[in-house]
Amino acid sequence: MQERYFNHHATRTAIEVSVELEGDHQWKGTGFLVQVSAELEEGAKIDCLLLISNKHVLAEGAGTHVIALNRAGDDGQIQYGDQDWVRIDRSVHRYTGHRDGEIDLACFDLRGLALEGYDIPVLTEKFLEDLAVEKIGVGSDVLYAGFPNGMKDRRNGLALMRRGSIASIPTMDCDGKGLIAIDGTVLPGNSGGPVFVHYEEKYRLLGVVSAMSAVADDYGFVIKQQYVKELIDDAVEKSANELRAQASTLIRERLATGEMRCKVQRVTREVWEEIAKGLDKIRKQGA
Repeated sequence: MQERYFNHHATRTAIEVSVELEGDHQWKGTGFLVQVSAELEEGAKIDCLLLISNKHVLAEGAGTHVIALNRAGDDGQIQYGDQDWVRIDRSVHRYTGHRDGEIDLACFDLRGLALEGYDIPVLTEKFLEDLAVEKIGVGSDVLYAGFPNGMKDRRNGLALMRRGSIASIPTMDCDGKGLIAIDGTVLPGNSGGPVFVHYEEKYRLLGVVSAMSAVADDYGFVIKQQYVKELIDDAVEKSANELRAQASTLIRERLATGEMRCKVQRVTREVWEEIAKGLDKIRKQGA
């Protein structure tokens, strides 16, 4: 999702999430996609496509999860309204909850999910840049996308946006750890949606909708951006560790077949021969 003309396609930032549990229990909420890359110490590069939402929206990783995506034509143009529900396989696409039990954030790593032929509205890293908190404050404009009470633009398969403003001091926690209050209506179904703050002619991710106010219909709470970044770091590290485990298994398998053992033995022999030659040279110089 590019910065340019953000207002024209901001509703694409939100992904409709549906969860089914045993006993015909089902609900829907909101999520959004972030793509991040990381260089591992071993020299490999890992790419993660994260579906970020709330822990309570993703049911702590339990149940059957599906997301609604618009199709894209062969020319790459979005086929608005031509939607499919795409299933997330929990045995493949790992769930990560925020390390802090008080922070209602979680994600699935959709890396490897068959998404060819779909519109994938990924937020660019620009939206995740650190906020200049001194330039935002109470009254700063926010936009937030979601599916309140299941409502959406059904003809085009898109979320609905609401406009509001920051209602508490952003550098402080409001009514809970890591929360900012916003002056804007938050309804069931908005949970997990991205919230963008506007300053200096640009939008940045302020955080994620967490809950509506229990006492006022036109107020809600947002989990701060810094906790989104912590979640992303943990999800990437989990994927990296899985990659390391796969590599370790493959190395052991090759060693067991003798293929790698021969290479190790050859390199070991070459190293010792080189050391021996060096020692002989030193001895001769000493003589």
